Amino acid sequence: MKILDRYLYTKITLYFLIILPSFTLVSGLIELIELLRKVKDVDLKLITLYILLKMPENSYYIVPISLLVATFILILDLKRSKEIYPILTNGIPINYLNSKFLLLSIAITFLQLVNLELVMPKTVPIYENIYLKLKNIPEENQKAIAYNLWLRLKENSFLYFDIYDFSSKTGKGLLLIEFDDELKPIKRAEAENFSLEGKTLTLENSRLIEINSMSEININQFKETRKMDIPISAKDIYRLAKSKKPISLTDIYKVATLAKKYGYESSYLWSKLFQKLATLISPLVLTLFSISFFWERDYYKVSIGFLSIIVYWYGTALITTISEGGKIPYISIFSIDFVFLLVGYIRLKKTGYTFE
Repeated sequence: MKILDRYLYTKITLYFLIILPSFTLVSGLIELIELLRKVKDVDLKLITLYILLKMPENSYYIVPISLLVATFILILDLKRSKEIYPILTNGIPINYLNSKFLLLSIAITFLQLVNLELVMPKTVPIYENIYLKLKNIPEENQKAIAYNLWLRLKENSFLYFDIYDFSSKTGKGLLLIEFDDELKPIKRAEAENFSLEGKTLTLENSRLIEINSMSEININQFKETRKMDIPISAKDIYRLAKSKKPISLTDIYKVATLAKKYGYESSYLWSKLFQKLATLISPLVLTLFSISFFWERDYYKVSIGFLSIIVYWYGTALITTISEGGKIPYISIFSIDFVFLLVGYIRLKKTGYTFE
């Protein structure tokens, strides 16, 4: 069995490593053509860097299809070379091979998660910034929301806020802390709501805590608005917060939760979260659905398997678009996955697969 496993994984890995770069190259060429049509200044160095940095995001969507094509080619190769017959005559059922394909799809899903959580949050903000430079678009106000951000105002004073909306210039959950030279807190200001115009901070429903000593602490509650000048503007916050654009699942969940908590529009963020989750598990979903079709001798049925994959991607995109407006529950994005998993499960069960 170990020899067979090694043989299967070696061949499918080889096919995968040929198909993935090929699809990525085609995607990069399409990206290059679109970029050359849109950019104002043709800077070959920046364009090359843009395409390279966009590869992790492109591969996130290309990997599931590459895995399916590699699996199909391996199954086709086993049938055409008649290598499948020695396997079957030695008492090894087709469902044993299917289990290896499913295990590989789980491993690929894990790699997709690593890419989404660790790689893309670093590359996406950089390539987006390069794109703005190529199109001569100013960076200001491109980011809608900053969240969970600490800023240093002076040597011993710091500002924190839960969420800040660049378009409305308002935010929620503000905290200002000032320390003495020995780093002991001497002043703390809190505000449920705030706005920032230029470098003028306006606090609403705020509280000021002044600590003169451990025995002398003054607490003042202010219902009226209070204004104060700070050495930082919204433009400065934008520059500091560039890397905070929610890209990973954890970051999207954080900002979606904050937006919902404070009444900001969050439908887009929740839809994006569920869409990324659906894309994340797509290697497993599509492999489970497709392998029973790939073993078919009737190429018409094989074609149905491939055409269904197109339905999967466009169906998920359509439901995601509808859910962005809050017209249907976000969880409905998984309805396509559920249908494909169910069909794949039923078809494999008919071939005797036990899922054990």
